[in-house]
Amino acid sequence: MSNAKKRGTTIAVAGAVAAIAIGGGVAWAVFTESTSATAAAQAGDLAPLSVVGVPSTDYENDQRALWPGHPADVIVRVKNNNEIPMEVSSVANTAVTGTGNTPNNCAGHIQVNPINIESGPITIGAGQEADVKLLDVITLLENAPNTCQAATFTTTWSITGTGK
Repeated sequence: MSNAKKRGTTIAVAGAVAAIAIGGGVAWAVFTESTSATAAAQAGDLAPLSVVGVPSTDYENDQRALWPGHPADVIVRVKNNNEIPMEVSSVANTAVTGTGNTPNNCAGHIQVNPINIESGPITIGAGQEADVKLLDVITLLENAPNTCQAATFTTTWSITGTGK
């Protein structure tokens, strides 16, 4: 084949490729589609923390009872009935009652001291229980009469929690 024929064939092939490329660029199209969806969610509501069991007393040192002028700790077992951890945010004494020789008189001789939570603040896991120890929170006053000997005192506590 002569050079002139080769050149003509090369130009014709190049022109055909260019025409296909241009034609191909015009022939295709982009299709798009969009959709949307909605989802509903409900905010949870917190259940109150609950005191389970009877609060117990941890007496000073090796003592096994409450003595005039000696403070005692109160241990309250608290249950978190929620699906999230809760932090004990406040504890308050709501009542002190007494039994024995003169129950009303003796209950009046219990002093509720400022509340100090051991290792506080305490976080209780979802569905879990924890002991909350209130340090030196009750004291039998030094002027308690002899009729308060062997009396039993019951303390009632209100526990409030904050979701974490």
